[in-house]
Amino acid sequence: MAFIDQQIEQAIVSLKASGEYENTVIVVTSDHGQEFNDTKQNYWGHNGNFSKWQTQVPMAIIYPGKSPKRYNHLSSHVDVVPTLMKNVLGCDNPYQQYSHGWPLDLGKRHPLLLINSWTNFATFDGQKTTVFNQGGSHDIFDNNYKLQSDAVLNSQDVIKAIEYNAKFLK
Repeated sequence: MAFIDQQIEQAIVSLKASGEYENTVIVVTSDHGQEFNDTKQNYWGHNGNFSKWQTQVPMAIIYPGKSPKRYNHLSSHVDVVPTLMKNVLGCDNPYQQYSHGWPLDLGKRHPLLLINSWTNFATFDGQKTTVFNQGGSHDIFDNNYKLQSDAVLNSQDVIKAIEYNAKFLK
């Protein structure tokens, strides 16, 4: 982390030295987290599960001339493009035309997020994570990533996941 922090600092110092800092939007985030057995289920690293330790990542967007704001609603990387399109590029097209997300400053909470790994995908509704395995089976986990063997699959979530996955494929 120290190395990454130094790289970000170096980029910002360079932008300021060149006079371009005030004309630059900086987005800092990650594609995944790193788990250090946080679930106490012997998961280490990433791409091992869909726990919050591997799926929740920080995100910072620095806009020239904008005051800092903190958002705590359930959001996703799919919100980055609509945020930049609206707030930086001035696009007024409905964001539903090009994204599953919406501008972060709307404060809208996603009712269901899709999360993908190399082999499986999951849905997250803020309370539970449903993991769909390659063979078509599924498992449902609570917020502490404990298997909920008695949980019932929400068919509406499955339909929504299929719709999300198919929306921009043509």
